[in-house]
Amino acid sequence: MSKSDALQRNLQLILRDRQRRGWQLEPPAPGTLTDMVDFGSNDTLSLSSSGLLGKQFLKELGKYPNFILGGRASRWGEGSTEYLLQLEEYIAKFHKAESALFFQTGMDGDAAPLEAIVREVKEQLPHGNAVFVIDEAHSTGLVGPQGSGLVSHLGLKKEFSIRVHTFGKAHGASGAVVLSSRECKQVLLSCVRGLIFSTAPTFTTLAAVKAGYSILASAEGERRRDLVRSNINLFYDSISKHVSWPSCQHLGIITVPVKPTPDTAMSPIIPIIAPHGGAAALGQFLSKERFRVLAVHFPVVPKDRERVRINLHADHTSDQTLSLVNLIIEWTQSRRRAGTSESHL
Repeated sequence: MSKSDALQRNLQLILRDRQRRGWQLEPPAPGTLTDMVDFGSNDTLSLSSSGLLGKQFLKELGKYPNFILGGRASRWGEGSTEYLLQLEEYIAKFHKAESALFFQTGMDGDAAPLEAIVREVKEQLPHGNAVFVIDEAHSTGLVGPQGSGLVSHLGLKKEFSIRVHTFGKAHGASGAVVLSSRECKQVLLSCVRGLIFSTAPTFTTLAAVKAGYSILASAEGERRRDLVRSNINLFYDSISKHVSWPSCQHLGIITVPVKPTPDTAMSPIIPIIAPHGGAAALGQFLSKERFRVLAVHFPVVPKDRERVRINLHADHTSDQTLSLVNLIIEWTQSRRRAGTSESHL
């Protein structure tokens, strides 16, 4: 048997084993998500689905009719375009940072208790020999002044030496940016192999990011952040006040996070914990009802932490959110009737 044949045989054995265990992950086939209510994607502000980002993107392209399509070199070739440098400056000012460095490539969104963390670290390390770094993937566009992030929201910009903001979620684009000192940016430019050898971001990639920022900074951006917050409150309030929720809690089939306090940044991502096969079953049930969610199960997460990931969007209607809650309750009650609750009590 040749090496290539042996490789193929081993790959087939791995796939068969994962399918047998129910671990096989398959992306949905094209068209299967059409006409489903989207509670699964990262389009939190609905910038993509509403067409807002597309319109702003085309407007940005119109300002530069002679742009070069495609990427031709890394940043050490022709990749450091004037537009890229201007965008990095713009992003740094937007987040009130000293500098910004754009990266072409890089589950649940939790609001960490940053103030308590900073205070505790300073008490334990009184000589200031600590560096704070934060990934704001799930707060970009949603929290803080103009959606500038959790650190800005809490007024802790001077405490964090490095902040990472990604553009593939609420922002609706792709890529990420590292906010830091100018010296840190120069070190990254000199040492990060992914920057040195990778093709620099294309104009269209950068224009989509700039278009997203234009919306975030506008009155429409603020309106959409308010809508997301309203839908988060509606979800938590409707499920906690549902007449059948106390009995569902008693069954222990699903667990829903406690609603954040008003002074806490609320995440639009809500994990419905349904362990030991429950997440896959709940995900399939919601899919049949034309609700798109993301079921995350073992081995991606531990068996007792399997969950259905709900991502609330700005453009979700009250009826859609309430229907989702009712379906979750209905499924939980059906599991009780089927006698599947004993192992979860």
